[in-house]
Amino acid sequence: MKLNRLPILALAVAILAGSGCSSDDYNYGDKGYATLSFALDTDNQLNAGVIVRAAGETSIADALGVSYQNPSAADFTIELKDSDDEEVYKGALSGWDAKTPLPLGTYSVTATYDKDQVGVYPAGAPAFEGSTTFSVVEAKEYAVAIPVKLSNSILKVAYTDMFRNYFKAATVKAKSQGSSTEVTYDYNVTQGAFMTASNITINYILTPSQAQGANVKDVTGSLTQSLDPRTCYTLTFDVENVGGVKKFTITLNEENLVDVLLGENGEIDLNDDQYKNNGETNN
Repeated sequence: MKLNRLPILALAVAILAGSGCSSDDYNYGDKGYATLSFALDTDNQLNAGVIVRAAGETSIADALGVSYQNPSAADFTIELKDSDDEEVYKGALSGWDAKTPLPLGTYSVTATYDKDQVGVYPAGAPAFEGSTTFSVVEAKEYAVAIPVKLSNSILKVAYTDMFRNYFKAATVKAKSQGSSTEVTYDYNVTQGAFMTASNITINYILTPSQAQGANVKDVTGSLTQSLDPRTCYTLTFDVENVGGVKKFTITLNEENLVDVLLGENGEIDLNDDQYKNNGETNN
C-alpha cells in the first residue's frame, strides 16, 4: 500500500537541519550515543465495509465527500520510550530536540493526534495514531518514520432518488458514546462525518412528501451501532420496489437495519397516489 506523507513532514527534517547537528560538529567521541529526527507517514485509506473482510477501500477525502487535508505534523504528540519502558520524551513532535544524545539500544515511539472533535469536516477533526520500534546500534544521525492511521470512524449518510420522492425532508443525527456532541446531517447533500470508534446512537425524523390527512405523522426511529476505527460506514435511506411491493429500508454498508412495507397494509402508510411520479425517479 502506498503511503502518503503528511503535508508538513519537512518540519521534522528542518528541526534536524536547523539545529546545526551533524557528524562534523557533534561529539561522537564516546561512540555510545546517537541523534534522532522523526517524520510521519500517513495511510489515508479506510476499510469500506462493515467488517474488514468487506470488499474495497476508500480514501478519507472520498468518505467525507469534501476537500480534505491531513493535519500538520507539528500538531502530533509523540512519546519515546526506551527498552525498559522508561519515558525519554513526551510532547509535540515540533518540540523534539534533534541534538538530544541517545544511548545505543532499542526504542519505541508512538505518535497521536486527537482533538476529540467529532462532526462534519472541517469542524469535525480526524484522529490519528501509530507506533514503531527501532534500534540505535551506532553513533550516527537516525531518521525514523512513524506510520499513522485514522483511529476514528467516518459515518456517511446518503438518500436515494426514490427515497426523496417519498420524503421531502429528513433529519438524521448521530452521537458517539461518551461524547457531548450530536452530529446533524444535511438532507441536501451526501456527506460523511468523523465519529468516535465506539457505540453510536442514530436518530432520524422523516417527513412525507405530501400530507395524507389530519393524522399524517413523521416517520421516526432510533438505531444503535458499533463503529470500528479506520472504517467508513454509509447509512443509506431508500425506498425499493421489489415485485410491485414497495419497502422503506435503511442499510449500513452491507447490513440491513430497517426493512418495512409501505402502503395501507404496511407499517408506514404511504400511498402511491399521494406522490408525484408515484415514487419513481425523474427521467
